Amino acid sequence: GAQISAMQGETARAVQAIGGIVRTIEEMNSITAQVAAAAEEQTAATREIGRAVSEAASGTQEVSRHTAGVTEGAERTGAAADQLRAASAELAQQSEQLRGRVDRFLAEIRAA
Repeated sequence: GAQISAMQGETARAVQAIGGIVRTIEEMNSITAQVAAAAEEQTAATREIGRAVSEAASGTQEVSRHTAGVTEGAERTGAAADQLRAASAELAQQSEQLRGRVDRFLAEIRAA
């Protein structure tokens, strides 16, 4: 009886630990998806910067006729740079969150 009770207790603790691991993995999957989305935003912002810079370069060849176009390209470049900066900050924050959760996950596994 005592051995069965002890085994049941250990089994319950193992089930609880596995549940915690599953929750942590689900959280990590969610964060990974967020990091991927932020990386995609950063890629899009980088493409926009390249496009805006290209437009600005084309505009400088005809500065006397297309000053307004160059100004618009510069504004888009600034907006794209702001987007890139924001996406980079979000990516850094999410990476820190992921690192913390992975550390906690590993600590839980070691403690189990």
